[in-house]
Amino acid sequence: MFVARNEARIRAFGRTLGSILRELKFDCRWRNLLDIGCGGGAFLVAARRYGFETVGVEPSRWLASFGRDRYLLDIRDGVLDPGMFEPGSFDVVTLWDSVEQLPNPHDTLAAAASLLEPGGLLLVNYPDVGSLAARLLGKRWPFWQGEHWLYYTRTTMARQLERAGFRVVGYRPFRTAQPLGYAARRAAQYFPAMGAAANLLAHIGLAETRLTYNLGQTLVVARVG
Repeated sequence: MFVARNEARIRAFGRTLGSILRELKFDCRWRNLLDIGCGGGAFLVAARRYGFETVGVEPSRWLASFGRDRYLLDIRDGVLDPGMFEPGSFDVVTLWDSVEQLPNPHDTLAAAASLLEPGGLLLVNYPDVGSLAARLLGKRWPFWQGEHWLYYTRTTMARQLERAGFRVVGYRPFRTAQPLGYAARRAAQYFPAMGAAANLLAHIGLAETRLTYNLGQTLVVARVG
């Protein structure tokens, strides 16, 4: 189940966000943050721990309800619609693993730009088709998924953001942390021999050991204006 891995996501998001805040010397206390496509609220929990006032938007009513009930988060059902929030009402807007699922990403990114204060921060995490992992794995790259409308390289992502009113500050690989057993089971979908490795890890008690890895996800940091 997707939300069963939320605690691992919260830790990974916390490390990533902390690194960005330190690098940019960004004081997050009492700052307002919007997460578009927030899922079960993992990133919102991580951001709240740093002092942000957080709100999320999530099209899955079940996931939105889970985040509200489990973490007492402010999550709005649906998609980002005009008039949902006042212009310039956020200091940070984020999209984690969601921009590639948008049928019209320009409209969403332009709306995000209008919601940010001048100089506001945008964080977008996406599967990078130009990454080394994507090139090496080819058809076995796990991000070839039916629900993805678009795939980006760093160059095409920069163009997409610039059209919406952003300037790119930098890129970095996004590393997630998952139990070794879970990672092995996922890999077994593409490399059947990993099924035996998953069984071995469970047998020797290492299935829950955390593995930090990157399979081609890229995080772009941008500012509006």
